[in-house]
This record gives sequence, structure tokens and C-alpha cells, in this order.
Amino acid sequence: MKNFFFFSALLCFLVSGISELFAQQTISTATVTGQPVTVTLSTQPQTQNKCLGSSVTFTVAANGTAPYSYQWIKDGFIVPGATSASYTIPSVSLSNQGMYSCQVSNLCRSVTSNQAELKVVSLTINAGTDATFCNDSAVQLNAVAATNYPSLSQPYTSVVWTPSTALSDANIINPVAQPLSTTTYMVTLTDALGCIATDEIILTSKTPVSITTQPLPYNKCLNSNVTFTVNTSGTAPITYIWKKNTTTISGADASTLIMNNLALSDEGTYLCEATNYCRTVVSNNAELKVIDISANAGADERICEGDNTTLTAIGGSNHATESGTLSFLWSPATGLDLTNAAVTTANPVVTTNYTVEITDVLGCTETDEVLVTVGNVFQDEQICLVTVDTVAWKNKVMWEKTADVGTETTYIYKEVAANVYNWIGSVPYDSASYFIDYSSVPESHGDKYKISVVDTCTAESDKSYYHKTMNLVISSFGSTMGLTWTPYEDESGNYTPPKYYIYRGTQPDNMSLLDSISSSFTSYNDNNVFEVYYYMVGVQKDPPCGIYSSRISYSNKKDNSTLIGLVEYNGFNNEALSIFPNPFKESTTVKFYNPDNNLFQLTLTDASGRMVRKVETVSGNEFTIDRKELGAGVYLMELSGESRSFRGKIVVE
Repeated sequence: MKNFFFFSALLCFLVSGISELFAQQTISTATVTGQPVTVTLSTQPQTQNKCLGSSVTFTVAANGTAPYSYQWIKDGFIVPGATSASYTIPSVSLSNQGMYSCQVSNLCRSVTSNQAELKVVSLTINAGTDATFCNDSAVQLNAVAATNYPSLSQPYTSVVWTPSTALSDANIINPVAQPLSTTTYMVTLTDALGCIATDEIILTSKTPVSITTQPLPYNKCLNSNVTFTVNTSGTAPITYIWKKNTTTISGADASTLIMNNLALSDEGTYLCEATNYCRTVVSNNAELKVIDISANAGADERICEGDNTTLTAIGGSNHATESGTLSFLWSPATGLDLTNAAVTTANPVVTTNYTVEITDVLGCTETDEVLVTVGNVFQDEQICLVTVDTVAWKNKVMWEKTADVGTETTYIYKEVAANVYNWIGSVPYDSASYFIDYSSVPESHGDKYKISVVDTCTAESDKSYYHKTMNLVISSFGSTMGLTWTPYEDESGNYTPPKYYIYRGTQPDNMSLLDSISSSFTSYNDNNVFEVYYYMVGVQKDPPCGIYSSRISYSNKKDNSTLIGLVEYNGFNNEALSIFPNPFKESTTVKFYNPDNNLFQLTLTDASGRMVRKVETVSGNEFTIDRKELGAGVYLMELSGESRSFRGKIVVE
């Protein structure tokens, strides 16, 4: 094919040259058949004005010997792919504007068309910014039109707003609108070329809030409920703020204000502020009066069997005018001469709790009770805890002291033989509800106690269940202190200690908690003890005992002073090593059995096994160890001789 075009072009050149030659040499004439014809253009591309987004087509027509090749050019640059007699842009943009021409070629030559200009008209209209307005007044629309070719577009041929609802004029650029609901308006602009531009604006229509139902005033009983309500109209959302006496009520943000269990502090004047996008409106004031009926049936009475008493009820109201005349009703009727009067006589045969109900004309009520006790001694007073008082170091008995059962005196009993209890003292009802047994010897043994009560009619109750104190003893095994104790006992079985608490201190008044163990055990070993301590065992009770908040029962105190000082040793029988003082701060004296004045070697080893001091020669039967560089801690001391050795522990504070 390349050879074909080459020979064709050559032929076109030769024919052209021969023709010129024959034109100069007129010797003879000849005709060449199949001669190629040079390309010419019969149709030029035309200048065009187009609306943005429309289609445009440029066209050329060629004469001459085919085939033709086409290449469209924009502003001097080749348009890629534009290689046909026609060049179409389906949707023109502003970037398509420019001067277009086409280069047409055949076998003989290339020719370029005239330039055709493309103008792209960009017509726009801005309907304005979306707006929210209150529909009790109108809103002005102001659309703005623009074009990049005013001379081509203007004058504009039409402006149309749709829908036309609630517009002053749908065919002007700035109508007045007052729709009663949210409306989307579209404006359409047409120019002289027929180009069309559209835009939308949304008018969000709001109806101002109004109160259609006002809140009502109320007279309400104490502890009753009330509901204030406002009804409103207008565009949502509508927010509500309730106020009492001009003060905003926190959380009251609904059209109803519900108040339950009214208190006197709820009295006042209430109003509601309703607010929507357009405005705030305030309701009428509504007054709330909270009716409080007071009732007093009088003080509780205690009578002996066969006696009577007068019951007098007193009633009142904080709003006497609204409450009107009060009525009285006693119940039960048993033993009363009147049930519907403020004053009545009571002659019950058994203890009776009388209730008086006082009612006003609004139905507000209040009740009160009065207990008329017919003398029967109270049988259920029980011991709460027995303990060793940590001030007197004597046994202490504690009870709850039940109120309003006619108790005049509490008797305290102590076991003196198996199941034999003797009276040891009494406590008046109006005194503190505990008794210290100064005759007790808690260091020697535990004790069992019971109580009874005597009422105002001189009757004595049965004795309570017994409670028994704990007794602590200590023994030693080298540096181990062995604690054992008798368990705490509550005969009723209502209280079983879950744990025993072990207390320890260097003085009786500074003991602190050392450990605790399950109440399944009544012994405890305190290991590695090298100084004097006081010990005590306790139990805890929840809830605590009455108004004194006592919850701990203590055993007696014991110290290990008689069990400290003699330190373990290795050697012959009856041969001892003693170290005193131990623990020590500055120095301690060591005495050991050495009647023959043998020589010994002294070594001190710390808890890690490291030797911290060594003395090659120790003689006699007594020497002093100075603290010097020794830090606080426990050290193993060893005296090594030819025939015997001694070992002990020293404690540096």
C-alpha cells in the first residue's frame, strides 16, 4: 500500500510537470487518462453561537480525487480523533469555545478550511438563598440573571416562576411570596437565543406559636398529684419552659407539667413559655395551693388492766378557708364510746393501736395513731453482746432497750452454777442500756449472762437467752505464741460469729488488728515473737448494738511477758543461753553455760545467711554485743566450741 501511494504521488507530480512542459512546447498535444485531481473545498465550516450543553457540528465538503483525509484544528491545535468531514460536540462547554478549521488532504496536496468561531452562551439565573420565614408576613424573592454574551442573550424573552401559588406575580424576576407551607419555587429564564437557565429556592414556611388552652389553677391535697396543661398551635418544633414564681423549673420542657406527691414547697404560681421558630408566647398564671391537714391523736398511753383513758385528737389546715369544717373518725371502734368526735374515751381490754382520720371538705385527709397499751410485760428483750470493757477491763452486758413497751427497769443475771443465774444488778429504762460487772474476773474465765425487764405494773418478764464471754490464754513454743480461747456463745443461735479477730499491741491501750480467722477455729499461732505483746480476741456483729453503735465483743487481754527472754539453744541438758534485752537498740548481754572457761567462736548471720560479724575468741560466761553496724532485723547467733555449741536469735530494733 505504501508503494501504491508513492507511485501515485509520483505520477501526480509527473503529470503536473508534463502538463507545464507541453504548455510551453506546443509541438503536439496529448491526453492522459486517469489523471489524479488536486483536492479543493466546496463547503466551508460556519461560525456558530450555541447554548451551554447543546450540540454543535462543523462540516466541510471536498472535491478532487479521493480518498480524502481530514484533521480538525481548534485554535491552532489538532483535535484528537476529529478526522471526519464533520466534527460534532454533543454537549458544548465553555472550554469548547474557539476557532475551528479543518485540514483536508488527498494524494496531491493538503488544503485548510476557513476558520469558524464557536461561541458558547452560558446563561444562569440565581433564585436566591433558601429561606425560612414566619408566614404572618411575606418574603421578597430577588432572582439574578447573568450571561457571558449579553449581546447574544439579551433581551431575555421570559421569566417564569413555578408553582405560581402564593406569588404576587409569577412572571417577574422579583415577586413577593407568602406560602402557608414549605414550598420549592423554580424560576426559568429564556434568552434571545432560546437558551434556558433554571434555579430553585426553598421557602420554609413557619406558623407562629399560639396558646389555645391556658393552664388552670388548683387546690390539691398534700402528697396528691397535679397536671398543668397548655395547648398550642403553630409550626413544630415547639419548646416549652415551665416556671414557678418566675423561676425556671429544671426538666419541665413539655406541654404538660406533671407533679406527683405534692409537697408544701410546690405551692406557687405557675406559667408556661411556648417557643417556636417565630416567637415566644407566655401563658396566664395558674396558682397551686397545697392543702396540708395536720392530725395529732395525742401521746401513747399505758394503762393497767381495767383502767380507761381519754383520747383527744387535734386537727388543722394550712388553708383553713379552702378546707372548711374538719371531720374526725376513730378506728377500730372497740373500747371507744365515740368514733366520730375529736374527744373519746378508750377502755380496751388488750393493747390497741387507735387511728384517727381527719378529713376536710376537699377530701384531703391525714391520720395519726395512738397506742393504748394494756399492761403486759414485754417478753422479747434480748442481750445484744457481752464483752470485756477496754477501759474497766471488766465484763460488760449490752442490750437494745426496746422503746414504748412499758419497761421501767432492766435486771441483769449471771450464771453462778450450771443453769443457775443470780441477780447482780439493775438499770433504769432511762439510763444507758449497758451494765458493767465489776465483780467479774475476765482474766480467769468466761461468764454467762441473762437479762429480764420489769414494767410499770411491776411485772417481770422471763429471762432472756444467755450470752457468754470469751476467755483467752497464751502459751509459748520457742518464739511462737500460741493463743487459744473459749468461743463466743449466743444461746438463741441468732448470732454466730463468722470470724475471730486477733488484736496485738505493745500496750493494752494501743492494740491493733493483727489477723482474722474463721470462727471454726479457736486457736492462733503468732510466730517469730521476740518482744512483749498484749493480745486480745474479738468478734464483730452487724448491725451494731443500738444507739451505741457497738459491734465488737472483746475477750480478756493477755500478755506474753512471762514467755519472752529464754532463747532456744543447742548443748547439754540443763545448759541454757539467755539474751537480754532482746530485742535491743544499742546493746544486749549474752549469758551462757561455760563453767570451765572454754574458748568459743562467735558468729552473727543475717536472714539471708550472710555472716555479718565474727569474733574468734569468746571466754567466760557473759559478754556484750554492741549494735554498731547492725541494721534492724533478726540475726542468728552461734557460739561454737570444741565440745558444745549454742545458738540463739537476736533482734535489733
